Formats: sequence, C-alpha cells, structure tokens
Amino acid sequence: MPSLFLKTLRLRLIAFSILLVSFGTVSAARAEENSPVRLFGYFQNSFQHQDSRDPYISKSENSFTMQQLNFFMQKDINRHWSAFVDFEVVNSFSSKAGWGDFNIEEAWARYRYDNRFNLKLGLLIPTFNHFNEIKNRTPLLPYIIRPIVYEASLAEQINIERIVPTRSYIEAYGFFPLGTAKLDYAAYLGNSPNINGDAELGQTGIDTTNTFLVGGRVGIRWGELKSGFSATYDKDNSLADQGLDSMLNLPRGTFSELGRTRLGGDLLYRLGPVSLESEIISVQTEKVDNLIDSRLLFYYATLGVQANEELLVYGSFWVTDEHFWLPFDVEAGFLPGPGSRDPGGRKFSSKLYIPTGGISYAVNDRLTLKGQVAHVKQELTGDKINYDWNANYYALGVSVFF
Repeated sequence: MPSLFLKTLRLRLIAFSILLVSFGTVSAARAEENSPVRLFGYFQNSFQHQDSRDPYISKSENSFTMQQLNFFMQKDINRHWSAFVDFEVVNSFSSKAGWGDFNIEEAWARYRYDNRFNLKLGLLIPTFNHFNEIKNRTPLLPYIIRPIVYEASLAEQINIERIVPTRSYIEAYGFFPLGTAKLDYAAYLGNSPNINGDAELGQTGIDTTNTFLVGGRVGIRWGELKSGFSATYDKDNSLADQGLDSMLNLPRGTFSELGRTRLGGDLLYRLGPVSLESEIISVQTEKVDNLIDSRLLFYYATLGVQANEELLVYGSFWVTDEHFWLPFDVEAGFLPGPGSRDPGGRKFSSKLYIPTGGISYAVNDRLTLKGQVAHVKQELTGDKINYDWNANYYALGVSVFF
C-alpha cells in the first residue's frame, strides 16, 4: 500500500510539474506576443554651401535642409518571429510644396532559427557589400553626405537603384563559425527593375515581367577584419520603355530584358583608433550587337582616426567611372537609317572624382555633430566632347537617435 501511495504521489508531482512548466511557457509566449511595439528612429539636419562652375556659368548657393529621417517600428511576435517597418523621409519632405520624397523602405517579418539561419519575408533592403544595410543609420556614420551611390538625398540626381540593389522580398542569411573566424552568407530574391508606375497601365508597384532580381553576399569576419563579395543579376527594360528600338528603326523588343550584373567587394579593418573602409561596385549591362555597351565602376575608401571617445576625423575618396556607347553620330546629330547595324556611334566616358573629409563629434549616445568638406570634379569626354564641372561643398550637420 505505501508503495502504491508513493507511486501515485510521484505521478501527481510529475503531472503538476509539467503543468507548471507548460503554464510558464504559455505565459512567457503570451507575454512576448503582447510585448509593446518598439518605436525609434534617426534623423539628420544639415546646412550646405556649394560653389560650382563649368565652362558656361559659375554659381553659389546655400541651404538648410531636413536631409533624412528614418522612423522604425519593431515587434517581437514570439521566440522565433519578429516584424520590422522602416519609413524614410528625405529633403524636407512636403507633399503640399512638392519637396523631397517619402518611402516605405522596409516592411518584413523575420524567422530566426539561430545565428546560422535567419529568413526575412517582405520588403527589405538587401545585403550588398558592407554599407548598403547600414546606410540609413545617420547618427552612427561620420558622413553628412555618404558615399554617393548610397546618398538617398541625391536620388533625384543619381540613378542609385541602377548601381546598388535597394529592395528585395525574400532573404536568407546567417553565419557559421570557421575556426577563430566567421563565415557570413546572404541570398535574396526580389523584383526586376521593371516596376509599373502608371495607373493607366494597371496596378502600380508591381513587376511587369516574369523575371527576378537574384543576389547575395559571402563574407568573412576575423577579429577586426570584415570582407566580402557580393553579386546580383536582373533584367532591365528601361531602354525598351524609352522606345529606343523604334528610334533606331530596329525590331520591337531589341532592347527588352537586357541582363544586368552587379559585382561588389568590401573591406573593413580596424587597428586601434585607426579604421579603413573600402568598397568597389561594377555594373555591366548586356551588349546588343554594337548598339549598346554600358559599363560603370564605383569605388571608395575611407580612412578614419578615433582621436578620442567623442571625436572621429576621416578622409575619403570616391570615384565613379562610366563608359558607354551612344548609337548616333554626335557631330552630324542624326540616327542611323532603317535596319542599320552600324550606326556610326561614338564611345564616351563620364567620370566623377570626390575627395572629401570631415569630423564627427558624439555629444552623447543619441546626438552627433558633424562637419564635412568635399571637392567634386566631373568629366565628360568623347568624340568632339570635353566637358568639365567642378564644385566645392561645405556642410554642417546634426544627427539624432530618438
């Protein structure tokens, strides 16, 4: 009888323990599901002065601007799932005045198994080189004007999306231990650049082709060294949409879905107070006989010195080098005849050199003051064309984390 009593008591204790653990797990899960949405963000205001000149005119201008604001919403759904939304405003946005721009940059749900495997589903900024994912963290960056292919406030003047992938919709990423190092990886899938922006042609914001953006990055981290290789591939209809085939009297579709490849490399190294950061990006568009040939190369390098806990001093050099073939004769000013495969076009190059430097002073963890100067030199050369444009920029800025 005592033996039976002890067995019964033991079973009841086990059942009660299981019930407590289950109740605790459910309670923890419910507490996590009911956790508040975390709201935070960054913004950067600046004052910029510019003196510019070309062969025809010189001008001087200055302006205050609310350069960029990013507002984030983050929610932990349960132990494995979370959600994230990023709203971005640039150039003193005002819908009434027609200034600047407002975008939803990210809206994704993430599944996290462990450090080796994470999966994002939804609108996101894809992993490409080192800088792409952190480009909107203005208080954490020393620049007022960032390396130019990452500068959202200049997107009206520079076709940033041609050079750097700005959105995808599925990404798997993580890292694996590799001895004393770590191996990073990321692979993603998104829309092609052929997004409908005309409501008269149907639903806007959707891909008009059955092609995809495919890309990824593989990198290594070892101590204070981070380095990696990135690549993307998609197909572009922009020349076809501009009607270049009809302008050149060529069959319709000659310039449809031209393959475009981006290749990138990044390097980040810190040695005590000194840091070196560098990237290179190559963009190659598929050739069409001798009609289209476009190649673009961008690279930058930044050397920084952390003078003390608050002050960072840096110097940087950015270069954009593009070579392209125009399918018409510049001097004669005409397009080739019907069906011509030898349009008598000319090769041209456009180069942009930007040496820049500045300081970044962290007043505290949430407020950073910045100063930056830069000289910009643009050269356009080719058959019977030699054009130079120069400008000096001076900027002061304040970045806030809230």
